[in-house]
Amino acid sequence: MILANISFFLGHLLLLKKGFNEKNFCIKKENIRQLKKPIGAITESKANHIKEKWNSLASVEIKTHLYHHGSHYAALGFVLYYMIRTKPFYELSLYFQGGRLDSPDRLMININTSWDIIKNMDVKEIVPEFYYFPEFLTNIHNVKFGITQDKKIVDDTVLPFWSHNDPRFFVKGLRKSLESSYVSRKIHKWINLIFGNLQKGKNAIENLNIFHYYSYEGGIDIDSITEQSKQVGAVDQVN
Repeated sequence: MILANISFFLGHLLLLKKGFNEKNFCIKKENIRQLKKPIGAITESKANHIKEKWNSLASVEIKTHLYHHGSHYAALGFVLYYMIRTKPFYELSLYFQGGRLDSPDRLMININTSWDIIKNMDVKEIVPEFYYFPEFLTNIHNVKFGITQDKKIVDDTVLPFWSHNDPRFFVKGLRKSLESSYVSRKIHKWINLIFGNLQKGKNAIENLNIFHYYSYEGGIDIDSITEQSKQVGAVDQVN
């Protein structure tokens, strides 16, 4: 039941597009991503890629099955990726991975590295804890997450230089950005993508905001799938 409910964990706005490597934190308009675009299309290269994918799918897929993004911005795996250092998410990660943790190199080790991956190839937003709960960034339960291929022990999350590796300072900086006057004037555009009139239909297509049809309520009838392996696969994708 917990696993079923955690898939509804609220995805929150990944706000900054750059500035993680700067020596001093400064709220600059040029450091804020375009809030009118989904996370999967925030760069020109990503936007062009998903347009090409849409066009290629249009020739083979049922019209109602077309999508820009093959996974959702707030999928179960994304939540566990961010929250693995806290409970019950650590235990849920074990459950989700068949009793083992994911490879150390695939965990959230370094904020800068994680952001580079999202910026270039991923679709996940962040979790609300980035704006109020610094403890989720530290290995407060002393879990042995393992050693990466380059022989580094995975422990606390490595934070941007400007945060002085202080989780509270880091979270405070992100919250200041979220509450800035510039973001306050623009955030309604992101809200429209996630909760408003740009979620579905023609508006969503024009804004590159269509996700895999499994992501939408009623997109698939799980009970109608008779083959167990396919049913399990569908449930995993929905979650």
